[in-house]
Amino acid sequence: MAAPAAPAPGPLDASGSRAGTLAGDRGGTDHLAVRGSPANRRWNSRATVLMAAPGSLVLLALAPFVPDTRLMLAAAASAAVIAVWAHLTPVTAPAWVRTGYSAWAAVVLVAGTAAAESIPSLDIGGIALLCPVLVIAMTRSGWEIVLQLVWQQLAWGAYLLSTGSVERAVVGVVVGASVLGLVAGCTSWLRGVVEDALRELTDSAGRDPLTGLLNRRGLASAPATTASGWLLLLDLDHFKRINDETGHAVGDETLVWFAGLLAASVGPGEVAARIGGEECVVRLPDGADAAACAEELRAAVGAASRTRPVPVTVSIGVARGTWADLPAALAAADAALYTAKRTGRDRVVLAPDPPAAGNAPPGNAPAGNAPLPSVPLPAGRLGRRRAHRGAR
Repeated sequence: MAAPAAPAPGPLDASGSRAGTLAGDRGGTDHLAVRGSPANRRWNSRATVLMAAPGSLVLLALAPFVPDTRLMLAAAASAAVIAVWAHLTPVTAPAWVRTGYSAWAAVVLVAGTAAAESIPSLDIGGIALLCPVLVIAMTRSGWEIVLQLVWQQLAWGAYLLSTGSVERAVVGVVVGASVLGLVAGCTSWLRGVVEDALRELTDSAGRDPLTGLLNRRGLASAPATTASGWLLLLDLDHFKRINDETGHAVGDETLVWFAGLLAASVGPGEVAARIGGEECVVRLPDGADAAACAEELRAAVGAASRTRPVPVTVSIGVARGTWADLPAALAAADAALYTAKRTGRDRVVLAPDPPAAGNAPPGNAPAGNAPLPSVPLPAGRLGRRRAHRGAR
């Protein structure tokens, strides 16, 4: 953890630290079909299968009705191969694998168009090329979209040049590139707008609207560097008295100030959250000196609030737990917090450690629900459920 500094304005990132943008790196955007995410790659493969498999059947059904039956059958077989290729492509496959079947799809569509236009006086143009452009614009990066458009127009231009004049090929390529480029650009832009909106909605759903800290939902979904660690459950002492005597506006301002102090204290791999009322949580990874961090946070809150209109102190319960069973860790920290409230407030209490090897309290911290001595710590040590209402 970093030493507490004056709270800075602005929202918080996913770890609870201050950031300059609302949508931080939540680490969990993969559950949205954001471009480049595993979910997006799966969506791309499925969309290709949904186009290629029925397309293969359509081309096969049209084969008996066109003069160039062999070309149409070859296009149908190739579309089936693309469907299987996309279906079997794992989400971990490199980008060139997906670029490969998209490029081959352009050739297949041109071949199918050529077979259909072998019927005299039938001219369907490059309309079939729109399908892969839409899929790619929705799921691929900008350079992949440009490469696909260039490749499609090269294949289309080669076909036009082989069946007509140079003028026809030039006009066909220019018109096709303009239309498909406009469609791809608009689709990609709209996709970006939707992604930004989803990211903001997801971010706001995991945040406390008053303080900007993560809420209980955000705490549960925040990425962790270790599977277990320490929870510091912090509760401002006599907060109800602040609301009753000075008004809820002052109470809210005090909560914002307190949240800012916590956010300025957390470092990489650490998370700050508000889980209800005046209760906040700091999540520390394995290896952190949780007792020392909690004690210095307690001292920092008391020292920093002396110059405020309403000075406050904080009681802290410390517990060890696994993030897979976050409610149990919160319950243990809550029990320790209740002990801190019951034994005088403005103190740190460490919950009993789970009976497992290697889970001894950090440093010389006492085990069990015993208050830690409120003594100053050397500078730099802080690199760091709701308690029973009747005990506040």
